[in-house]
Order: sequence, then C-alpha cells, then structure tokens
Amino acid sequence: MEVGEISEESDGWWWTIPKAKTTNHNVDSATDMRVPLVGRSKEIVLTRLQRFGNGFLFPNKKGEATSQLVVQSAVYHWQPYSKSRGFHPRLTVTHGSPHDLRSAPFALSWRR
Repeated sequence: MEVGEISEESDGWWWTIPKAKTTNHNVDSATDMRVPLVGRSKEIVLTRLQRFGNGFLFPNKKGEATSQLVVQSAVYHWQPYSKSRGFHPRLTVTHGSPHDLRSAPFALSWRR
C-alpha cells in the first residue's frame, strides 16, 4: 500500500489499487480496484499516512514494500498453535492468513 494510492473523496476515504498490482493485471478489461476505507482500517491508514508522508505505508527497514513472507511469518508467530518460544499474547483466531484480513467479519476478530 503506497501513500499515492490513498485518497479522501466526497464519499469517504479510498484505497485505489492499481491494475498492475492485481491478479488481473494482464486482463484487458480489468481496471484498478477501489477499496473503501472505513472503521479500524481507516484509522490505521490515516495513522500510517501521518507517519510516512510518502512511499509505502508499511515499509521494511530499507523503506521498501514489506514482503508477503515477512507478514505471513508474523501472523504465524501470533497463532495459538505456533511453536515460537517465549510468552506473548496469541490471536483469538486460528489458521488465518494476511489475505483473510480483507474479509470484514474475519478482520474484526483480529483485533487484540
């Protein structure tokens, strides 16, 4: 998610995912994907916009896009069945993936 993809419009905040970043990037009739930002997702995005004025909203240490593997590993680390050592709070949802966060009911259950 990049700063330039976020916009405030008359009907609210939106994330416009460029067609080139979607799985339909090579389909001629495909278009950019528009995602409304509401509730907790809007809060997170606005906070990240304030922190990172340009570039990626969730950058790695080099300022580049965070890889999917890093995010997936972090999600696994917080799962109740993870074998990672040390005490830390666990998610209340199991067998989830970052991809699942796009589903509103599932995303609500990810809050700690």
